[in-house]
Amino acid sequence: MFEEGFGWKAVAMGYGCGFVFGVSIGYVVFRARKPAWFVKMVEDSAHQNAKRLRRKNAPRNGGRRY
Repeated sequence: MFEEGFGWKAVAMGYGCGFVFGVSIGYVVFRARKPAWFVKMVEDSAHQNAKRLRRKNAPRNGGRRY
């Protein structure tokens, strides 16, 4: 039995337990308060994406190029 390695049932149980544990911990952390590092990361990435889209669409829409 041990020569075969992990079967798909063991792998599925591990993924399932990890998923439930991760969702539970994430819920507790975000319910308690918003982590400043996460909010900053999301806002920075949204700002960068908006900046990139403005830059990409500017010449086609007659806007200035930055």
